[in-house]
Amino acid sequence: FTGSAGISIISQSGESCLFVDGRYTIQASEEAPEFKIIDITQNSLIEWINNKINGNIGLCPELHTMKEILLISDPLIICWILNIRSSDMQYTPIVFGYLILTKENEAHIF
Repeated sequence: FTGSAGISIISQSGESCLFVDGRYTIQASEEAPEFKIIDITQNSLIEWINNKINGNIGLCPELHTMKEILLISDPLIICWILNIRSSDMQYTPIVFGYLILTKENEAHIF
C-alpha cells in the first residue's frame, strides 16, 4: 500500500487487516487485496482489537529490546505525536491504547 496513512494488523490466526481513512479505501483495496480494508473513521482500531483478542498483546523480544523502543501510554501524548483523534469516548477525541516508537523512527500503535 503506497498511501501515506494506514495501520496494518496481522493476527496469529492469519487474519490481516489494513486500517485506512476514507481517502484510501479504494486505493488500499486495489494495492493490498490480501488485506481486509477497514475505514478507520467508521470502525475504531481499539474496538476491533478488543473484539478480536481474548488475552494480552505481547511484544516479541527478538524484534525489539527495551533499549530500542519508547513505550507511550498517555492518550494525549499519543494523539499529539501521531496527530490523530478518536471517537473512543464521547466529546473527548483521545485514543485509548499504547504507542511504541523505535530507533528506526517507526511508530506502532495498539
